[in-house]
Amino acid sequence: MSKSVIWGGLMLMLGACSNDPAQIGAAAPQTSISKEWKKYDLGTREKLNTVYFVNENLGFIAGNKGLLYKTVNGGVDWKKLTTGVNHDLVSISFNGKNRGVVNGLVSSDLGSSWVKSASTASYYCYYAGENNLIGGSNSSFEGTVFLSKNHGATWSKAHQIRPKTGFYSRGSFLGNTGYLASWYSGRLLKTNDSGASWNVITKGTTVPTGGKQIFDDFFDVQAISATTVYAVSNRYLSISEDGGRTFRVLYTLVPSGASLRSVYVEADRLVLTDSDGTVLLSTDGGKNWTLKTLNKGTIFTDVTIHKKVIFVIGDKGALWRKHL
Repeated sequence: MSKSVIWGGLMLMLGACSNDPAQIGAAAPQTSISKEWKKYDLGTREKLNTVYFVNENLGFIAGNKGLLYKTVNGGVDWKKLTTGVNHDLVSISFNGKNRGVVNGLVSSDLGSSWVKSASTASYYCYYAGENNLIGGSNSSFEGTVFLSKNHGATWSKAHQIRPKTGFYSRGSFLGNTGYLASWYSGRLLKTNDSGASWNVITKGTTVPTGGKQIFDDFFDVQAISATTVYAVSNRYLSISEDGGRTFRVLYTLVPSGASLRSVYVEADRLVLTDSDGTVLLSTDGGKNWTLKTLNKGTIFTDVTIHKKVIFVIGDKGALWRKHL
């Protein structure tokens, strides 16, 4: 299974986003997804940052220079939307109802249309429930978490890390509980009140279970229950089974110049990606792993499993798929 710093109450700027299926940048419609790894041509070489499915059929991919793609058939084929923005789109989140947000764009009709939102453009944005929207800093050294209760129109400061940390590149929320992962002198943050307050649960270390304080970036976090959370740092996939109080390492990347980047967990099936074009799959909860290098040199930024299909995205317009 995606990661500009001036915060504040900026005015909402409106501009329609088209989702005309005839738009450029999409391959011809397909009817099925192979059980072998195949690359899907989105018609771009730009970096893709995050992939998100809203329901069984509807999903989105966001990328650099305002790229936003949409599927209405569970990821079989994708259409490029016209966003009207040119900044990097790095996060996608929906509130469980009709509201959606991409940093710099908002939707009130389940992604059927999007309008520009200057007040969300500077943040990694995540819904923590139906009404609370979390804004994580989209700039090095800022380290601030913001909270909006009006879908991003205005913001208040919820947390400030000292010393400052970097980008909040991933968020994961279940009910009132949520986590944020930051890279560059990384931190993992936790909230138990839908983002109103936050605590640092672990700092970047050589090994997340403790050790010498050598900064380690956190690139991804996924909560799958009230007590179980997975975290991805440069070399380690770690798991906490006590709500983030302690972690143990599930997988250690052999030093190679690459780093781990994203994780998606579905029951005992785990999928990891790295920054050198490799996908790692475990079907037994992380005890054993198989590795597949799809395109050496590609940074795989995000991964998800949807309807028994693995979707992996990355730089150079990479979208790879495999039916399990």
